[in-house]
Amino acid sequence: MGRSKFGSVVLFSCALGFSVPLTILGCGEADVIKEPSGAPVATATAVSFEDTAPRGSMLDGIISISRAADERSLTHYVIYWGSDAQTVVPGTQPIVSLSKVLPDLTFRITPIYGRPAGATHFLVKTKNERGEMAG
Repeated sequence: MGRSKFGSVVLFSCALGFSVPLTILGCGEADVIKEPSGAPVATATAVSFEDTAPRGSMLDGIISISRAADERSLTHYVIYWGSDAQTVVPGTQPIVSLSKVLPDLTFRITPIYGRPAGATHFLVKTKNERGEMAG
């Protein structure tokens, strides 16, 4: 299995669609919209997933995030389970929050995390001390 790169998707989410077999959807930077709250508006430019041990519907691999073009307004990239390319699965917590200062924005997801009911995507949002990006 190779690494899959993403194309464009609307709004503020980066997504990886997965099923059996793995299906790739899209990810891309959204139009910049000013947030009066002070939360970041920059988005990750891409996300990829490499399933290193494909076994049915279980996920075991590396999620990689490509940095926002301008990281000045953000401190972290937060990965969520999504029910589509824009919606966090209700009732779920973030999978992980990665500091922008890390040399590599990668996270290993293993079957121990379990995929919540209705999860078909990985969503990546940015945040700072004032909050999380809209969308």
